[in-house]
Amino acid sequence: MQNIVSLTKLNQLSLLMKPSLRILIPTLCLLIFSVMEIHAQSTFNVVIKDTVYDHQVMSALELPSGSFILIDSYYLSSDMFSSRASKVSATGEITLQKNFCYEGISSSLGSVSQISENEIVFSGVISDPVIDKLWICITDTSFNVLREKTFLLAGNNLLRSIVIAGSQQDIICYGTVRDTTLWRTPHFFIYRQSTNLDSLQYKIFMDRWGYGLDLIERNDHKGYYAVVLGVNPVGKPGNLLSIDSSLNIRKMVNISHDVTNLGSVAYTDPKHILVTGEYEHPPDWHERDIGTALYDTTLNFIHFAALGKKDTVDCPGLIKNIAAPSANSIAVVGTTNFYFPSIFASQDSWYSLHNIDTTLGLNWQKFYGGDGYYTLYGVLPTRDQGFLMYGTFWDYHHTSDYIRYLSLIKVNKDGYAMAADHNGSPLAHDVVVYPNPGNDILFLETQLRNATFTLYDLTGRVILEQIVAPGRTTLPVQPFKSGIYIYKVNVGAQTMDEGKWIKK
Repeated sequence: MQNIVSLTKLNQLSLLMKPSLRILIPTLCLLIFSVMEIHAQSTFNVVIKDTVYDHQVMSALELPSGSFILIDSYYLSSDMFSSRASKVSATGEITLQKNFCYEGISSSLGSVSQISENEIVFSGVISDPVIDKLWICITDTSFNVLREKTFLLAGNNLLRSIVIAGSQQDIICYGTVRDTTLWRTPHFFIYRQSTNLDSLQYKIFMDRWGYGLDLIERNDHKGYYAVVLGVNPVGKPGNLLSIDSSLNIRKMVNISHDVTNLGSVAYTDPKHILVTGEYEHPPDWHERDIGTALYDTTLNFIHFAALGKKDTVDCPGLIKNIAAPSANSIAVVGTTNFYFPSIFASQDSWYSLHNIDTTLGLNWQKFYGGDGYYTLYGVLPTRDQGFLMYGTFWDYHHTSDYIRYLSLIKVNKDGYAMAADHNGSPLAHDVVVYPNPGNDILFLETQLRNATFTLYDLTGRVILEQIVAPGRTTLPVQPFKSGIYIYKVNVGAQTMDEGKWIKK
């Protein structure tokens, strides 16, 4: 795999031109650059490093220019936290960074959305000795503060907030508060505001407890769909809610097949919504996959699928794990070989991107990383039909400090990061092989069919050859001596992946 701090870029354009007059050349050049701006597919692999503070990425946004806005939070000390906003160009260069801290108080921004061509809105929390408050901050795209306001949430402590731009020139903020009782019960809330930060609607769902995980506006603009964890203590913990424009719950269903925790919701087409989350294979809660459940817009269940195999260890993206630009290209993302629930684990892991269609059938699957401990937080569909994955990277191979960097991987519509010569970069893998280094057992995970795994010693002698099925395969390597080995994964005569494996 390429070095993690390297950058790969692709600008693709296919134009047929036949100018008849030299005077048209300048005009055509302008046209070429305009078309390139619209149709180019840039890809990159960027790590934003801070060797002093541990950072946790919270949210991402793509601007009409093709640049990206990232928000992360970090602790300055044990009782003081702050935020950083980063602007990243369409080709992966960091062009602007700014730290945000409300009036020198411990505070953090955790979500970002765009409300107009030149204005973006952030939501976050202000930590107060008495009560934690909601912080809404509106800036221009250069992070200059235009308006900001703090809100007390009916005497409750704010736990988490997410902000999205509404269809009625409004701001929709939702999330979780905790009451001030001994048990500090969590409650889901929705708070609508104008773009001038005037209050429009506000409701805490105090009659039931629950964590607000994700929310989208209905496409008829008559309410919302929300994923809430724990809203019904009697039934299953994961719930899908249909909420009307007066903020009343009109329908609530338990999410099918115990799809719960780390949930996201998105439209796949105008008549269907997809819910994702963590799927545990009973009775062993260590065996986790990414669960997907498809519903129609009246919350009738249609279909379920688990992405992975029973003995895999996959964790959904921690904040937003769906990007659905079209019905036939839906990205569901997570972390493969995640050590639940640790954010620091001395093992290699990968971002995983599962591209499915609206029937939940798998189109393709790619893995990214494998040279440290990655944790995927979210995914964003991009204007060039690609996807931006954002999360954290702990480079435990090279440091013992508990410091995570931000890891941004932008891929094209087929899941590849492309090199300048238009060949697929090693960044994207169809196969993951771990642990590496390892001891007596080697795992191989892939969705390739009719694949063969071959292990060679350094003389080129084949010491293991095995056909592998989609999912995770356990390979017996106990008899082999300590040292360096070479592996290849082939489908027929085509080599799909290859690399070096070290036995301790």
